[in-house]
Amino acid sequence: MFECSNTLTCLKANCFPEFIKNTAWDLGLDLSIETEEMGWLIKKQTTRFKVKHESEEKINEFIAIVDEAVKEYHIRMENIRARHRC
Repeated sequence: MFECSNTLTCLKANCFPEFIKNTAWDLGLDLSIETEEMGWLIKKQTTRFKVKHESEEKINEFIAIVDEAVKEYHIRMENIRARHRC
């Protein structure tokens, strides 16, 4: 059995837990997930998750999909910050 676990924090509006759930479902992975919210005006959400599967390829595919989504998120956030700099 192969597994991957990670913890990610981002704005709640990004719906990251749903993305993790849907990606794990699409790949047929066993998923354990928990979320924690923080902040008052700007809500952030920490997502802790672990996926398991008998296939290392499925786990690697999941890792690649999540890595790409995180990279895209960082690029989007940098673009937003750049537009708001004086």
